[in-house]
Amino acid sequence: MSRVSYLLKQSLFNFAYLILTMMTAAAISLIEITWLKMVLFVLNIALYATIVFFSSRAQGEKEKKQEYANDIERRHVAETGDY
Repeated sequence: MSRVSYLLKQSLFNFAYLILTMMTAAAISLIEITWLKMVLFVLNIALYATIVFFSSRAQGEKEKKQEYANDIERRHVAETGDY
């Protein structure tokens, strides 16, 4: 069950930002100046991509540190035979 809650937490974070981006895009679509609308759409997508990139990167770094700690523990167990 903890694995499911972990995956839901990870997906809901990005989904919440997706909903926020969609609401912002809906508001931008009401603007009648075409060039301004296009610029704001591009900035909106760039903001979403940046947020998802940095959140995914932070999670990846956290997981990499955990993997490294597990590798050290497995090496210790293999060398000493102490479980």
